[in-house]
Amino acid sequence: MATTMDLSTHRAWEDYLSILLGLLMIVSPFMSTGINTSTEPTIVLNAVVVGGLVCIVGLLELAWLDRWEEWLGLALGAWMAYAPWALGYTQHSGLTLTHVVLGGLMIILSLLEIWQDRNRAFTS
Repeated sequence: MATTMDLSTHRAWEDYLSILLGLLMIVSPFMSTGINTSTEPTIVLNAVVVGGLVCIVGLLELAWLDRWEEWLGLALGAWMAYAPWALGYTQHSGLTLTHVVLGGLMIILSLLEIWQDRNRAFTS
């Protein structure tokens, strides 16, 4: 019998998914064709730093669930999607698409987690 997934409760798979999105962001410039990572260090630095921060936020969500982590994930997702224009590498269409998709998924995931935690009482 098929079961329905209750999306109203925060689950660990969401945190693991955000870690995976961060790892994909980190490796994206190295996997894209047409990117010379030695002559375009800004692309690599952005991907590694932002991807690393996404991974750290995901790990923090697994250990200590606080509302600020979801909001930070939302901001990082927005930056992931906007970075190709802000940093000027839209000529690399494959990498631009990858970063927009990863950022969009991070935004959706963060909004889901914010919605799930809307009634949660957080203690400081």
